[in-house]
Amino acid sequence: MNSTAIVGYIQNSHCEVGVDRHFTDIEWKEICSDSWDRIEHLTEIQLNKFTDLTYYKSLNIYERRYVNFLLLYQRVIWSLDDALSFRFFSLPLEKIYNFKWMEDKIEQHYESFFKLDIKNEFKKKQFKIDIMTIVFRIWAAGYGVIKSEGRNVTAKPYCPPIDGVCCPKPDGQAVQSMV
Repeated sequence: MNSTAIVGYIQNSHCEVGVDRHFTDIEWKEICSDSWDRIEHLTEIQLNKFTDLTYYKSLNIYERRYVNFLLLYQRVIWSLDDALSFRFFSLPLEKIYNFKWMEDKIEQHYESFFKLDIKNEFKKKQFKIDIMTIVFRIWAAGYGVIKSEGRNVTAKPYCPPIDGVCCPKPDGQAVQSMV
């Protein structure tokens, strides 16, 4: 995955997505202009430590925000069970194409979901928050909603399910489709 995300308000400034490394002080200042002094010590900790939900819960608010941004930029990923079981801080999802694409799809198709309630802005906003929360949780586990996005994608091309069976696993056994 060779993605970058636009960060901060500095023109032509990009931050890599899906790389196995901490943020640099320059990246962090562009992502989150304050608090480097409060989280700098975290850059000395191995990234895999941040995949432990118990460790995450022991962190203070600034440290959790750092881990949330590691998840947003897929520099660490959690198990799907952990990601689905936790409520995250608000994050600037619009910086990552995966989320911009999903937000566009929500806007495009919202009326077809709620034909009788299209003028209810509160319901629309809540629907968008609910969908984006689920999409972020899936993203935090390394998966994207767009083919080839996310750290847990395989190099194999998509194989449509036939009679509920998808592409074979490397051991030759069929994978059950969730579709």
